[in-house]
Amino acid sequence: MRAIDFNASPHDDSAAISFDFPSDCNAMLASCRGFLPLLNKKRDKWNRSTGERKHINFELHGFCYYESTDDYLIVLVSFIDRPAFQIFSVGNNSWNKEVVINHGEAMVLLSPRGNCGSVVNGVIYWLVSFLEERGHHEVNILALDIQTNQERRVVPNIDDIELILCHLRLLGESLALIDLTYYDEIKVWLMEEGEGESSWTKRMTIPINQEARGYISPLSFTKDGQLATLHYSPLTLSRWSNEQGKLEEDRTCNGFLERSFYASKPVYTETLLSLPSTQNA
Repeated sequence: MRAIDFNASPHDDSAAISFDFPSDCNAMLASCRGFLPLLNKKRDKWNRSTGERKHINFELHGFCYYESTDDYLIVLVSFIDRPAFQIFSVGNNSWNKEVVINHGEAMVLLSPRGNCGSVVNGVIYWLVSFLEERGHHEVNILALDIQTNQERRVVPNIDDIELILCHLRLLGESLALIDLTYYDEIKVWLMEEGEGESSWTKRMTIPINQEARGYISPLSFTKDGQLATLHYSPLTLSRWSNEQGKLEEDRTCNGFLERSFYASKPVYTETLLSLPSTQNA
């Protein structure tokens, strides 16, 4: 497994490092405080810095840290009996909460990287399609507040945007909508912190051609506010700045990045944290 420092130049080969990766795992699903949930038959959770692993035996839909109890929570969506979020405590090694989803029986999770949600300030967000009356599909953002154990729908206050064509993900510390509505550009909208979940600001517009529209994957913001993206055909790592999406640097990749576009690409911050002590392990 290889890691790239987004804050370094794409041409700085020393910024790409490799580290040990458990041989029985084939994908990374998310990141939280240095931990990377790994996809394998055993559903392990792994801190790549310490090598610590824990076996979690179910499908992952959300992964976050709960500061009040110094615990890590894993969330999945269950449609058995009644639609609900099932919340697993890593510290207690047990299921400790259930949150019923309103109208969840007609809900489909949408995500280009599986169903793992984006976490901002203790709230997990997913892009969701709800089947409404008369067969109409309504795309909203579904939010689960792990502090209050309440779920809600969020409708972004953005004109001229088709949510069904958007990607929802975490860019830096902000929740972002990647707007693919138009053929000649990709727009990046960020949720305004402190202004409410329906308030969004356009951060950047990246000019593209029609052929490349579906093949640009925004990855992360750098410390100086540039946007790092991965572009397929040819595979290119790029950095963009200012509102008009000025291309600052790019590099056509080969070698270890050749298969990276469709692979999982979580963004993590290295730590030496440990998992909480586990009860009933």
